[in-house]
Amino acid sequence: MTTLLLLDNIRIDSEFFLFDKIMKYMKKKTGIINFLHETKTELKKVSWPTKKETLRHTALIIVISVALATFIGLVDYIFTIGLDKLISLK
Repeated sequence: MTTLLLLDNIRIDSEFFLFDKIMKYMKKKTGIINFLHETKTELKKVSWPTKKETLRHTALIIVISVALATFIGLVDYIFTIGLDKLISLK
């Protein structure tokens, strides 16, 4: 037995709404599954670096980071000394 809803004098079958909601959910689910499948397929096409390349690039990043931090620290130290001398001139 189906229930009927009255909306502005229009009779609408409630089973249609339930079916419609189920179909929308299934389309969303299929969309998510399709997205994951396509993502997996695309990731197989990626040219991944070797372990040696990864280690070399990691070491390079660490060296550059330490060098930059040292440079910025030295510039800050020089400016601090300069400002201290400038302030002590009064």
